[in-house]
Amino acid sequence: MSSKRIDRRKFLVRSLETAVGLSLLASCDKRALVEPDSRLPSAPVGLAPDFDIDSQTNQISDVIISWDPHDLTDITGAPLKTVNPNIQISGYNLYRTNDTNPPKTATAPLNGSSLITATTFTDKNSIAVGDGYYYWIEAVDSDNNISPLSAPLYVYVMSPSPVYVATNTNAVSNGILVASEVSKTVNAAVLAVAQGLTQTTPSTIGGAYESIFGGVTKDSIVGIKINTLAASTANGLCTHIEVVEAIVGGLTGMLNGAFPASNIIVFDDRYSVTGPAPMSQMHNAGYDPTRNVTSYRIASVNYNTTLNGIPSSQAETPAMLWADTYTISGVPIRLSSLIQNLDYIINVPVIKDHDDAGITFSLKNFFGTIDNPGGLHQGNLAPEMVGTEVPTVYQLVTRQLGTLRNATGRVTSILTIGDGFLGAYNNGPACAPSSGFVPCQVIAGTDPVATDAYVLTKLINPIRVANKKAPYSYGPSGAARHILTATRPEYNLGSIVPRVVSVPVV
Repeated sequence: MSSKRIDRRKFLVRSLETAVGLSLLASCDKRALVEPDSRLPSAPVGLAPDFDIDSQTNQISDVIISWDPHDLTDITGAPLKTVNPNIQISGYNLYRTNDTNPPKTATAPLNGSSLITATTFTDKNSIAVGDGYYYWIEAVDSDNNISPLSAPLYVYVMSPSPVYVATNTNAVSNGILVASEVSKTVNAAVLAVAQGLTQTTPSTIGGAYESIFGGVTKDSIVGIKINTLAASTANGLCTHIEVVEAIVGGLTGMLNGAFPASNIIVFDDRYSVTGPAPMSQMHNAGYDPTRNVTSYRIASVNYNTTLNGIPSSQAETPAMLWADTYTISGVPIRLSSLIQNLDYIINVPVIKDHDDAGITFSLKNFFGTIDNPGGLHQGNLAPEMVGTEVPTVYQLVTRQLGTLRNATGRVTSILTIGDGFLGAYNNGPACAPSSGFVPCQVIAGTDPVATDAYVLTKLINPIRVANKKAPYSYGPSGAARHILTATRPEYNLGSIVPRVVSVPVV
């Protein structure tokens, strides 16, 4: 009997020990009972390029790649921490290839055997002007699971071109431009462009414009190309009239103040007094060719008025409106006859993303000089032609004009004075106000590619990424590929590498 009691007692004790042990195990990390998590982290996103520029040579020395911090999701989008609450991203591997083929398994990353623990890396490997590189990144978690490769980031290496950026936070108050501060900002940018081109400091703003244009006479005609596309949207983003009138004030200072204001024509393609609503956008934005203008002239390429020398009885007569016919990417277009009457153009775009082309700024603003811009949007083109249409139109316009020579030696005839006081990063080009931001900048220069590259990579893409929107790429298959195409020898419109010159505003 006693031995049975002892056995039963031992049995009870052992049963209690087992129960307590199981309870303790249940309260511990469940990973003690299962294999390590083998789910793959999601691919990194948000890759963006930047450059180190040698201050002595003004050439690119290094390429800097940055990306978004990993969001700790797996390849299905599920949180990684549901299995292991302690899991982390240990670091990243960055690769570089010369084409769109992903790096092979045995390829060594740029960072060698040590993971990158930050979200930026400087590629100090050899680079060559005129070459393009593809960058790829993968994430590695603390269970040693490796993510799929990111989508490639294409980086094209060119000699930098100066972009003059004047920033003035006093120029915008509660979303409204302050005219006096706008004028100071525009003038500062123009003086900087003139100094960069001539290596001398003009004594007046009128003298600055003269030195940029060269050969100005009292008979010269200067066109100011604005952008009023979004005026059909409430509070839509258009070229601000305060910017235009600051430019006009500087231009009339040419020839020691003797340049006629009537030789300045502000124009776009969107005006009609009696036509359909979309064509009334110039009027809605404050530019009205029927008003009593005593200084500069306002005209539309679609609707002639007596202000550009054509009798109003002949308004809307196609033969009077349009010059020669061209074929771009298989699409017939006609260039505005107004362009043929100009000696110089100042391009005044606004900062907007574009749901078709990624960005509309310096290059694409000249779609407003042709009769069929809709036919050249990407959805209407053969895939192999996408990206050629924007630089081709820009090139057509420059061939009609006199020439300026920019700092890289390329011939151009257009000065960009970009209205960057307000901008839009989403829903462009109509641009709802909720998609806006406030750079408070004037972006100026004679290289339209560099100004576009600056606006895309330094302004639009960073705020898109901050608001969980995918950045636009100027790579060969990117939405903004027209920027890269514009650098090709047959266009030679500029450099995709902006050398940013910060301009003080006093």
